[in-house]
This record gives sequence, structure tokens and C-alpha cells, in this order.
Amino acid sequence: MKLYTVYRSDLDLDRLQQCLDEIAAWSVTWQLPISVQKCSILKLGTKAPACDFYLHHTRLQESNSVKDFGVIMDDQLKFITHVNSIVAKLSLERI
Repeated sequence: MKLYTVYRSDLDLDRLQQCLDEIAAWSVTWQLPISVQKCSILKLGTKAPACDFYLHHTRLQESNSVKDFGVIMDDQLKFITHVNSIVAKLSLERI
């Protein structure tokens, strides 16, 4: 699952936290635990303020990159990490 918001004001950050709280409540209601240690925050752009987000009262870790549908994307929207990962796998296959 992915949530995102465009930051225009602190109200957007509050709304994102509200969505996280609603997801946490939903998971408890339906007894579907969320693996919080597998969750992270990826901030894109230079306007993203320094703030923390929580899921089940646990602070979510900020990440520099995420893997989505097999593609690694970083916080600068560059794919060098993805390319390096593919090259590393190809190098290992040749050994």
C-alpha cells in the first residue's frame, strides 16, 4: 500500500498522519496486522519539511529509496541505484 500527498501546508502533513491513524485502526478492527518495520517514508523534492510520521505509535523510518514493482527509485527520482543493482546481479551471474 502506498500513501502520498503533495506538501502545500502543514495541513497536508496532518492529513497524511490522519490517514496513517485510520489505516492502523482499520488493521486492528479487521485483525490484519501491519508490519511497521517494513514501512517507510520517502520524501521527494526539496520542499519536504522535516517531520515524523507514526503507524501504531511507532515512528516510521525515512528512506532514501524504495523498490516498487521491481524498480528502485530514490528521493531524487534518479535510477542510478536501480541500474547499479541490475549490474551487480549480472556480475554475480557471470561468476
